[in-house]
Amino acid sequence: MKTITTSILLILLCKFSDCQTVAFQADRMNVLYIGVDNPITIVAENTDCSKIKLTPKNVILSGRDCKYVARVESQGTASITVTYKVKGKERNTIMAFRVKHLPPPIFKIGTGQRRMQLAALKAQQYVRADFENFDYDFRFTIDSFAVCAFAKDTCVFKEAKNFGNKISDEVKDLFNKLKPGDTIIFKNIYAKRPDEESVYVEPALIIVY
Repeated sequence: MKTITTSILLILLCKFSDCQTVAFQADRMNVLYIGVDNPITIVAENTDCSKIKLTPKNVILSGRDCKYVARVESQGTASITVTYKVKGKERNTIMAFRVKHLPPPIFKIGTGQRRMQLAALKAQQYVRADFENFDYDFRFTIDSFAVCAFAKDTCVFKEAKNFGNKISDEVKDLFNKLKPGDTIIFKNIYAKRPDEESVYVEPALIIVY
């Protein structure tokens, strides 16, 4: 299972002469995403990892030695209470997280541009669904899609259906009939999220030249 790129947020807890630093490492200003492994590092200054107690709420934690994986199931909020000791006195820090769905992926073929050379299109073997403007290193798995070709606003070729990421012979045959200036639409696109749930992907229009 792929994981999310992380950044570090530090919380300083000071009271009179006692000062303790608890460090949380989590994605994007404390956002947890549904259906993926969210890596979290939790450390408390001058405290052994085995001495830190964690109390999660609306989040499932696994791991050890200050390195954890957080899994969330529903949108809303989640929190982790960190319990540790400062000079023999117990301290608690609560870290709140926003829980969100992953953004919708974008259907792509080749470079992902909406204008594509006909020769480049014919050379493609696979399609994919990627994130845009999102720091996440996972690609959704395409389950199925359909392709329809247009010339002068008329659907002149039979619609071709495809199952999986690899472009089928039926779709390749449709590509071979295209001419510069034609338009193709990838539609009825479905892909699997990291948690294996199927999601609908918006159609993509490409003009070949």
